Amino acid sequence: MKKLRIFITFMVVLIVCPQSTVQAFECFGIDDANANVCSGHGICVGPDECLCEPGYFGSDCSEFECFGIVWYDPNACSGHGNCVGPDECACETGWTGMDCSILYQYQCYGIDSDDPNVCSGHGNCVDSDQCVCDEGWAGSNCERCYYRLMGDFNQDCVVNFLDLAYLASVWLVDCLADPGNPACLPPE
Repeated sequence: MKKLRIFITFMVVLIVCPQSTVQAFECFGIDDANANVCSGHGICVGPDECLCEPGYFGSDCSEFECFGIVWYDPNACSGHGNCVGPDECACETGWTGMDCSILYQYQCYGIDSDDPNVCSGHGNCVDSDQCVCDEGWAGSNCERCYYRLMGDFNQDCVVNFLDLAYLASVWLVDCLADPGNPACLPPE
């Protein structure tokens, strides 16, 4: 396709300038018949004189822009990608859109990747339904404590006041509050 565009451009030059004769030229040390002449994006029409294909510019056709910003500017592609051709961006992971200006929102199990509750609040959503769990957590949604801790009754991977409260409510008996509890009755 590129060679066809160059051929068509060359034919236009011959039609527009019929008085010129076909000559061999070099552009910046590269023979005009070489596919890499004019950075591969134009034709050599005279010594060190390139006719660039649309979207490319510069003396050797090596320059291009992405949406009005030159390719090597750090702000090209909204600062979230690389300008790889005229108005063509290769976006960084997590960014999308023609100019990489849209933050791609992954979801893990129905929760947006930037929600603090994503991956059960114990990991990071790195792709659709793909959690990377914090240390000590496991499961596809980081819902399980990897290590079963003695005394962790509510299975939240820590032993804290909530576990002690649960322990007290289950194991400790207040005979004043519930004198009919079988544990409060004297043995027979």
